[in-house]
Amino acid sequence: AINGTLPDPPPGADPIDFQLQWRPNPPPAPLPHAHVGVPPQLGGLVLGLGAVLGTVPDLGYAFSTKAMIAAALPDLTVRAALEATFMNEPPKMAVFNDDPSTSDVGARIIGLLVIGPHGIDLALRGTYDIPVLLHVVVPVAAHFSFDDATDWFLHVGADGFGPSGGPARGPGPVQVVVLPRLLNEGAFGYLMLHGHDLPNLGGLGMNLSGFSVGFGFAINFVAGGVPVLYAELDASLVAGIGTHPVVFLAHGTLDASLHLGPFTLGGIQVTIDAEVGPGSHQWLSADVCGEVDLWLVTLRGCISLTTGSKDLSVPDPGTFPLTRVSLVDVADRELDGAGSLQDGNRDGAPTVWPDAVPVLEFSTGPDCALNPGSFLNSLSIPAGGRRIWVGPYGGTGVYGTDELQYTYTLTSLDLVQVDPATGAESPLGDLPAQWQLPRHGDPSTGKVVPGARELALLTWERLPWTRNLLDGGASVPDDPVGGLANGCHEHVDPTPSWDLGIDANRASASQPWSMPPETVPLRIASSRFDVSLETTLRGVPVTAQLVYQSGLPFAWDLGGPAPLPSVSLARRTFGGHLVLPHVVDTQTVPDSLHNQLIDQRAVSRLDFGPPLIDALVCITSDVSLLEFLHVQGVPADASDTTVDWNFVEDAAGPNNGRVRTYAPDDHARAWLAVEIAYPPIASVGVLGVRGTTPAAVQAAANANAANEAAAKADQTVAATVPPKLRDLLQPGSLYKLTVGLTCIGQRKGGDSKTFGPNVSTYWFKTAPLPAAAPQVSPRRTIFRAQDNFDPSYLERYQLGYTPDDKTAYWFPADPVAAHFSVDHVAPLAELYGHKLTVRVTRTDTPAAQPDPGQSFDASGMVELVAIDRGSPADQRLVAAVATIRAAGEAPCAVPGSGSSLVAGPLLAKQAHYDLDVFFPTAPGAPGAPGPALPGVVFSTSRYQDPGDLLTQLGFSVAGPVPTVRGDVRVQATPIVGNGTGDSALEDALARLGLTPWPNAPVARTSALWVESGADWLLRGVLMEAPEPLFRPGPPPSAAEKSPPPRFGISSLSCSGGTFDVVRQNASRTALLWLASTPFVPAGPLVLQVVARPPLVDPKSLPATTTLTGSCQVGPVPPFVADIA
Repeated sequence: AINGTLPDPPPGADPIDFQLQWRPNPPPAPLPHAHVGVPPQLGGLVLGLGAVLGTVPDLGYAFSTKAMIAAALPDLTVRAALEATFMNEPPKMAVFNDDPSTSDVGARIIGLLVIGPHGIDLALRGTYDIPVLLHVVVPVAAHFSFDDATDWFLHVGADGFGPSGGPARGPGPVQVVVLPRLLNEGAFGYLMLHGHDLPNLGGLGMNLSGFSVGFGFAINFVAGGVPVLYAELDASLVAGIGTHPVVFLAHGTLDASLHLGPFTLGGIQVTIDAEVGPGSHQWLSADVCGEVDLWLVTLRGCISLTTGSKDLSVPDPGTFPLTRVSLVDVADRELDGAGSLQDGNRDGAPTVWPDAVPVLEFSTGPDCALNPGSFLNSLSIPAGGRRIWVGPYGGTGVYGTDELQYTYTLTSLDLVQVDPATGAESPLGDLPAQWQLPRHGDPSTGKVVPGARELALLTWERLPWTRNLLDGGASVPDDPVGGLANGCHEHVDPTPSWDLGIDANRASASQPWSMPPETVPLRIASSRFDVSLETTLRGVPVTAQLVYQSGLPFAWDLGGPAPLPSVSLARRTFGGHLVLPHVVDTQTVPDSLHNQLIDQRAVSRLDFGPPLIDALVCITSDVSLLEFLHVQGVPADASDTTVDWNFVEDAAGPNNGRVRTYAPDDHARAWLAVEIAYPPIASVGVLGVRGTTPAAVQAAANANAANEAAAKADQTVAATVPPKLRDLLQPGSLYKLTVGLTCIGQRKGGDSKTFGPNVSTYWFKTAPLPAAAPQVSPRRTIFRAQDNFDPSYLERYQLGYTPDDKTAYWFPADPVAAHFSVDHVAPLAELYGHKLTVRVTRTDTPAAQPDPGQSFDASGMVELVAIDRGSPADQRLVAAVATIRAAGEAPCAVPGSGSSLVAGPLLAKQAHYDLDVFFPTAPGAPGAPGPALPGVVFSTSRYQDPGDLLTQLGFSVAGPVPTVRGDVRVQATPIVGNGTGDSALEDALARLGLTPWPNAPVARTSALWVESGADWLLRGVLMEAPEPLFRPGPPPSAAEKSPPPRFGISSLSCSGGTFDVVRQNASRTALLWLASTPFVPAGPLVLQVVARPPLVDPKSLPATTTLTGSCQVGPVPPFVADIA
């Protein structure tokens, strides 16, 4: 597939499940969950190969295998799949990723390996079937991320659960089923290894942190003749080990019984829970119940055994999340000897250049609690009574689970210059720093991106690592490069959430109902709250004990979650509700009590934790008693009062009932609870509660403030010319970087505890000033080491020149430039006593009169004006900005990367020049005269600029319109079809009777005429020059996919006819315009020329200049008078 790529899983999707469901082409039968096809990607290429092999005598029944491999370029992604069968129908090439569970007999294995730019995915599923007797499934899945070393897992089977708001873990359990169509007995199990956290193991709320191992199994066995005499056994175990902190959790159940007809001769149920760790903590709880059911009499007894107690203390986190400090260059490459600094290692401090960028790597991005230091103002702003990170990329510091959670904060960050002799420290003032775009997701989209973060110091750049990607970040999740151009306009709103009645649960029959938050993907400003519901009658909670002790002669339904047919209300769909306690059958109520029950009110109070704003509650109710329903809210600012809520929606509900949405008039007010008062004989249910928490409102306000601060910082940096993206250190200096972290641990239901501060110090040095003349190395050597400095080493930052090497016919009026990947080449050279200059030297002068050359200093430095030489990421950013501007909108002020030193030398026509970068020694600086970087050669045109070329052709751009200088009589032989090439032009000239035709020593334009009776008709126009009439612009790039030429004639027109045939030679020095229908000209020749400037400010793309030239042509050629 050309211009295509292999698909990536969408954000939040299970990568293994996605890859197993992908098909390259639509299958014969529709597959509702399959991901089909090759998504488009400009410049991409997908190659695929497949084969089916098998045993020949039985046509592959004994053994057959199908192998397929697909590869995507230029960002290499490889997808390999293998399917093998034993004693089974062979796989078909037309059916890809067939479901092995459909196998009738024998064994089948499907394997999948995907190697992409962001990680490796592995999946394996094997089945073995003996019809009627046995069914075995063994699934294996693994994922290893390249972006985060802790983001990996290996599943041999899986529990099918996942974190709150996240996808369920796949690919299903290991299964063994005996007699699947008769007894359906068997077992299932799983073993899961996670590099970073294992939440909600087994769906039991077991949350493991750090490297984690989870294990589980369950068996079901029935022996004997059902339902006469049989024994039944059910057993399960879920266990896990976490390492941060070290803890072991287990939950096991055993249910065994012996049955004789309707009698249970003996039954036992055992439930065991165990906790070991953190530290010395140990807790074991066992509940054992025995039961004998003699039909009319049931004997049951239970005992509970407990040792130790559940630990509510907060263990020491052990390690802090700062995992590594390194020094990198502007391309995010680690510097030699500075890949991983050691805490406190002053003696081993590496030596780097003053433009080195310290990068702090965190396994969990810390929250902001910065104290005054070098980076306080660039990294944080005050908001909401605290300091928050600038921009969307900083972390929240949250690590752990609902049961045990740690919040890490960065409290100190400072860089000082140290005197090696005295140890005296000199503060450096305010310095830039930026949280880097996480490689595993973009928080600026509003979603929560937990996990690792990188903090880069001494730079304003946020995503330099994308410049190392061949596609410029197009395949990165959420494509942050494109979003950067519009990110300053993003506004975060607080997101309300729902607690649904169908999800309600409670610990025991005497406890209130709890409605947990709905499981949805979390956003930065998501609301998370719990609802506790308790129903009272005359102020007494309605429980089974109350009903039994009351002696009321009618039946009660004590309520609980119940499914419903689909109900649409409040812009969503409900599948069930929480039924409130009520009388089940009103016909059992004596007439004397019926009216009393209508007059009485049961009150269900829904307490919100925390309070909610913009709240509403959705309710189901009987139609007949709807008028007696009363809903009131309890405001947070007056908790001893209630305020009526009114229904804002009313619709028909299931079972001939009604559904309503109740909400307060004041949506901005905070509410502690809502009370639903109803007659006990009315059937009322709660569909759900929606609201927004104050924390979500504050989170949205913080996010908007952070984005605004980042946008202002970008505007300040972008306003400098060129944009100043980093601060440079001083040569020959010793520096100390101090990083301080604290941690607050919180156990659910327990106290919090603070750990730290944990302070680390890192040392590095900058290359010293040269003491003597440096040894000049060969010009073409590009150095990577930074233990010393020589200007020639700056070649590593060079992107090239304009014009390119060996360019011919350069317009003398055009500027020249040297291009660099960074903006600080001149300041860096100046730190070491050298000036950055561009030299232009003529090389075709007589030997006795050499050209002294023209030099231009760094005052001509601007933002990179040759964007095709920038990285793909920079090109894509420029393209995104241009798209926004073309739509009439204002793009964000994103500082560009790279710089150009532009010079305007006085160039002679038809001359040869050298162009290079030179580093002369500054006055008074040590060392020998600086070297020159490798340069280019070019030659100039005989025409000063595009307008001069038009003038020489005989066309006027401004002023009086000249008359065409050449008129030629030609033949009327028909000529059809455009063409480029010497043969195409020569054929046309031959048909016109113009062979041989001499080369043009100067630019000229000739009108071609044919005689038609008494009239002369214009047949065409021939334009010629000793230089090309077409000069290409820059090569295509992501910023300009089809850049216009430096000089290109786009059209020629004349009133009275049309030039519809165009022929030109290969060198583009001759251009022939022909009219298939010759005509009498009724006006001048009008020539349109497209001319793109050679250097273009990326903010002004697309940049094209159109020149219009005119040339008079009479109704008859001048030579007619000579003929007469």
